[in-house]
Amino acid sequence: MMLVDDKKANVLANFESQCFLDAWTKEQIESEFQNNPFFHAWMTKEGYAFVWEAYEQAELVRIGILPTYRKQGYAHRLLIECMVHAKQAGCETMTLEVRVSNIPAIRLYEMCGFIKSHCSKHHYQDGEDAWIMICEL
Repeated sequence: MMLVDDKKANVLANFESQCFLDAWTKEQIESEFQNNPFFHAWMTKEGYAFVWEAYEQAELVRIGILPTYRKQGYAHRLLIECMVHAKQAGCETMTLEVRVSNIPAIRLYEMCGFIKSHCSKHHYQDGEDAWIMICEL
């Protein structure tokens, strides 16, 4: 796994489009790199993760594993690596948002130590709720 820069925006946008219906565009990803000093991106051949690390708080913004590689432990390894990096950067907690219907992702997050903090009603554009989860690093 490697920490990547804005030169990989095309690849990351391609990964996004394979992983999410509401995929970030290349321009949105480039904007994060250029305008958000707290933004970090990791990439492997199997997937990627976006994290905001600000002071004591990290937020897992996106994590995606390409369909061919799902259910093989890649998301777990990628998430753990992001958590380790955030802790080394001085973050004390990590949060994330996940669709209440995304049971596989919720199980992954719980396996990595995240707990449900609260439910954000009508969080997504389609009206679905989200669990807000948190983990001490």
